[in-house]
Amino acid sequence: VYVDESTGKPVIGAHDMHIEEDKLNDGGTRVIYDEVPIGVVPSLADNNCTIEEYDGLNYTVTGVDQDAFAGAPILQGVYLPHTIATLPPSSFSGCRALLEVELPKGLKEIADNTFENCIRLNKINMPNSLVSIGNGSFQGCGQLTDVELSASVNSIGENAFNNCKNLKRLELNSSLIRIGETAF
Repeated sequence: VYVDESTGKPVIGAHDMHIEEDKLNDGGTRVIYDEVPIGVVPSLADNNCTIEEYDGLNYTVTGVDQDAFAGAPILQGVYLPHTIATLPPSSFSGCRALLEVELPKGLKEIADNTFENCIRLNKINMPNSLVSIGNGSFQGCGQLTDVELSASVNSIGENAFNNCKNLKRLELNSSLIRIGETAF
């Protein structure tokens, strides 16, 4: 965790992460950030967005670094706190064990390649606050079958859902203004 100098807010950085396989009662795993569970499986998810006493201070998590979880080999579920408004490029790309993502209720933007090549991802909720889905955001998520976009989504980037071979149902909305080339 560090304080972003441009915003003055605490952010989880890739340099803070160490991956530790932690077997849970339901057989899942979780990612540990300096012994604080941040990305966890459903049985432990409580959307607690405060990290207490890291360096003797309390922090509220307001962001995730670019590439912060990219390629994490054992991450199965992601449950982000409501204090995160945007997901930066490639923050979860290449997480091959990732099955399920619950996006925060206040999320406005999914940046380019955020979940690219998460080949086992099969479930993702899209919050009502979401406005933009970036280029290649879900490209190569071959197990994704069902996506429902909220009424607030007005832009889907190029290749956003490209190569999602099992995508059977996609609900679009009337407020959609832009669909990028080869989005599906």
